[in-house]
Amino acid sequence: MPIAALIITGDWRGFSSNICDVLFTVLICCVVASLAVNGFGPNAKEPVLLLITLAAYPAARLSGKLFKLDGLILVICFVVAVATAATIRDLIAQWDDSHGKPFVFGLFDAAPTQFATAMSFGVLAAASQPLTVRRGLFISGAAALPTIVFAASVVRFSLYAMLLTLAVGAIVGKREQRKPVLIIVCVLLAAVVAGMAARSRTTLVFLDRFLTSAGLESVSAEDLRSPSSIPFDHGKLRTPTVPVLSCEPIDIDNSLAIRIQLYKDATRLLGWAGFAGLGLDGFAAVTCVTGHPAHNSYLQTIIEIGWPGGIAFLLLTVFAFGPGRVSLTSPELRFAGLGLLFAVLTSVVYGRLSRDIALFLFLGLAAGVPRCGIPNPARS
Repeated sequence: MPIAALIITGDWRGFSSNICDVLFTVLICCVVASLAVNGFGPNAKEPVLLLITLAAYPAARLSGKLFKLDGLILVICFVVAVATAATIRDLIAQWDDSHGKPFVFGLFDAAPTQFATAMSFGVLAAASQPLTVRRGLFISGAAALPTIVFAASVVRFSLYAMLLTLAVGAIVGKREQRKPVLIIVCVLLAAVVAGMAARSRTTLVFLDRFLTSAGLESVSAEDLRSPSSIPFDHGKLRTPTVPVLSCEPIDIDNSLAIRIQLYKDATRLLGWAGFAGLGLDGFAAVTCVTGHPAHNSYLQTIIEIGWPGGIAFLLLTVFAFGPGRVSLTSPELRFAGLGLLFAVLTSVVYGRLSRDIALFLFLGLAAGVPRCGIPNPARS
């Protein structure tokens, strides 16, 4: 497995621990304690996925010096080209479907979001390199068509997070980088608008759902359905006390309404987390929208792993950013900061702890920078 190979062949001799590594170790200890208290959860594959996800941190932490942007950009370009072609085919075939999001290969409606996330990392990597106006126009031109396609596929927050991350990089970055990066932001913002306008009917449907969820429009009674709620599975999640959530009817075709319900449930469950949490996938078992994770890795960690683990995770993220992370002069280090910001933004909306491998990769990359909370004497 690539992650294991990166850990084994990593720079162990040059390794010198810092506050980020200490906080990550605390998080690992909390995960182990939670699994010991609550069991491995109802889904046997989730602990394995969690192990792989957490292993991404030491893999990136130990192998950061081998990281080169050129190879990453080429791989992402190939992946996004294939992904865009596949999405265009199914988007055209499902142009007027009420679901809105095309099922790529007839199966995966989340695929455009994943493709857009990959493209975002590619754009951030390209924007982290030394730029001229001409290069900025080339990057934005290359990313324009995929952005239009993914925006038309009702991908929203991933694209917004990419634009916000680029804007932050332009503001705090080197002065000579600002104009080319702002050109990329403007062109891709126009591409997002073009993609939404191309499917104006679908865009208006999702806008109406947004306004409804925000309380600016009323929803008809026939659209409201009671989200299913099942009792906690004590046989697999040995939690002594379990809250019973009161569930109000919601429009379950409205993804924003579902997320709002999930965040409400998460807020109500924070006080029940305790030292070891409700156990892995414990939130999905008790939320009003049964089977759904919290869609926020930080909330999920507090609720399922416990408050000590959640606090360690939050502090790890704070210290990983460190001072001036996105304004570093090295393209690789600059990408580590921008990539971490993008990963954190998407994690608070889409995140699931056992699948948030990108977040832990960038936490590991950023932790290797000699300004993670305290200086790293081995690399200063």
